[in-house]
Amino acid sequence: MTPRFDESQRGKTLLHPKLPQQRKIVPKNEGVDHGVSDETPKNHDRNKGSGNPIDDRTASTAASVLPKVSHSFVICADTQYGMITDNRNWDEEIEYSRKAIHFMNGMHPRPAFCCVCGDLTDMDRSFEVSKGARSRFTMEECDEVQLQQRKDFKVVWSELHEDIALVCLCGNHDVGNRPTKRSMELYRKEFGDDYLAFWSAPNVYNIVLNTTLFSASSGEETIEEMARDQFQWMEERLKEVRSAFSSPHHNLLKGEQPTSGQTITMSSKNDDTSNEQNNEAIIFVFGHHPWFLYDENEEPATMSGFCEWNNSRIPDSYFVIPKERRLPHLDLFRKYGVAASFSGHFHQNLVSETSFGMKMIVTGPLSAMLESTGKIEKKAQRHAEGLVLDEPDTLGVRLVEVLDDGSFRHEFISIVEGEKCK
Repeated sequence: MTPRFDESQRGKTLLHPKLPQQRKIVPKNEGVDHGVSDETPKNHDRNKGSGNPIDDRTASTAASVLPKVSHSFVICADTQYGMITDNRNWDEEIEYSRKAIHFMNGMHPRPAFCCVCGDLTDMDRSFEVSKGARSRFTMEECDEVQLQQRKDFKVVWSELHEDIALVCLCGNHDVGNRPTKRSMELYRKEFGDDYLAFWSAPNVYNIVLNTTLFSASSGEETIEEMARDQFQWMEERLKEVRSAFSSPHHNLLKGEQPTSGQTITMSSKNDDTSNEQNNEAIIFVFGHHPWFLYDENEEPATMSGFCEWNNSRIPDSYFVIPKERRLPHLDLFRKYGVAASFSGHFHQNLVSETSFGMKMIVTGPLSAMLESTGKIEKKAQRHAEGLVLDEPDTLGVRLVEVLDDGSFRHEFISIVEGEKCK
């Protein structure tokens, strides 16, 4: 009934007939057939200007010298079946998922893949344990609800067109704020590998991480060992990619951010009007938790903001990976030239940047929206800190387009009827 979930995330990679991960790892200019289309997607003219001075050339510039889209992918986050009604039902979340799927299925050409950045469903018994006497569920009922939510998630997301690969990564509501051996085994049984890597084009490498392994100390040695193994695996993958290409790819943003915050074009270090093939690997990282929200060195003492949900205040610091676990990863991303990291978990849109130019791109949910007082406070100083806070906080997906000159751009697209993202 749900064949795309049976064997797609196995062997630490994403298996899909439309993806080139089985091809020999060589730079583009050595004659590899890209296997991607440059047709125009519905409602997205990929060869027109974006409205961003970085990407748009003068009116007299010939279209033939402008970068073309090699392929696209879509980011979704926090489908979180059950969140809105505290696990009484998840009809509303299912409807949001179906709207996102309808959008992707209608794209021409279709995206290479869709990544759902964690919290696929809401129920995990550890959250009910923390409620104590206030919990409405026994542990057995928790497991039954979780299993049903996962079953429904698979049925709904099997409606995604077969040409679009689907990546499901785990969030804290999938395996717990502090994962256990049991919770990880149950997740892997349902969805396959919790971390993996794959190519979406001959020079575009995607690393999918299980950030719950280092979002908080679990106290369980098995989980700490999993975290160490994942870190070592990630470092080996980064080395392998860079050894196949001449130098790190620097996706540095030049010039001003577009005032709307909707379309942000990332420019490679050679920002000219030529349409030469890029000879450097572009590396993207995907996880549930943001590495940081506003600043790569932030920590609880410097983060005063909070969100409110179910009569509780959730501090902004809850949403990010602790600094002591964040910095070793950022050091690797700096060393190997990671272009951008994508996440969810914050239930809002937010785009920040490291000191070395990596974009931290947080995508809003397909479930309940939150509103951070910290984000509101930051709006007044966004330009000074390189933040993009003008994207609407509404339900939607993020379309990422990779161009054949080695740059990329992204746009948040609302799925709410009547909501228009400018």
